[in-house]
Amino acid sequence: MELNEWLNYLEKFNYFGIKLWPGQNRFEIFSLLKILKKRNLKTILEIGTAGGGTMFLFSRIASPNATLISIDNDYGWRKTFIKSFATKRQNIILVEMNSHQKPTRNRIKHTLMGKKIDFLFIDGDHSYNGVKDDFNMYSRFVKQGGIIAFHDILLEDTVGKFYQEIKDNFKHIEIIDNKVKNSREVKKSIGVLYL
Repeated sequence: MELNEWLNYLEKFNYFGIKLWPGQNRFEIFSLLKILKKRNLKTILEIGTAGGGTMFLFSRIASPNATLISIDNDYGWRKTFIKSFATKRQNIILVEMNSHQKPTRNRIKHTLMGKKIDFLFIDGDHSYNGVKDDFNMYSRFVKQGGIIAFHDILLEDTVGKFYQEIKDNFKHIEIIDNKVKNSREVKKSIGVLYL
């Protein structure tokens, strides 16, 4: 399936009340996926998986033998559901821990076994310190030439504040759907850093 077809699938997905749409603006997530799809991603780390919609999409654009790692505080019943997103020889690893704690970083380091991350998506704790901690703890695992993306960069006092502080140290782009500039969806913006 093409990207638009996967997005259509997620918009309509409803299995006994379980919905899978990621907390993303369609234009913005589509634009990010187009960038990522060209890169043959072998290792992805997502911080903050929520219902699993973005993990589902990342699994569709990643390499057939990719490792996709998720850090989230509580998967609950979603564990098996999210792991089922793996295609072909992909491996989805769920780390049910607080991303800001050193044991979590050590677990990721151990899980990577020396490999580097191609893409890091930061969409967990949206506090200023939370985003800063996630960046400082996990960006070290991203390979040179990799990508780090932040969700909600227009939250000025939190995610956006930290993103503004660091973005000029990298080649970067912002993905913002200008059609929804006056609605609450404007907060669903994505900042992309190229390492």
